[in-house]
Amino acid sequence: TSSQLAQLIKCGHQQGHIALEESLVHFPELSSGDQMLEELQASLQSAGVAFVDKFIDSDQSPGQGAVEEDDLEEEVHPQGEAAGD
Repeated sequence: TSSQLAQLIKCGHQQGHIALEESLVHFPELSSGDQMLEELQASLQSAGVAFVDKFIDSDQSPGQGAVEEDDLEEEVHPQGEAAGD
């Protein structure tokens, strides 16, 4: 329902993302690969909420399952240019 989606979006804004497991708590009728799940993911992304496959525990220290912001960024360099040029 729209109230469940609004609550999920609010959670996502507070945490910075929504994990698949969390979305299944709010929408237990969803299953992996379901079109409704894809629509939910699109709705979250259009609301500015990242959708992740696994729960990211912000209390964990690096190297113990936590993902650091630097790990999420990928440098893209034009072809033929080396990094740092």
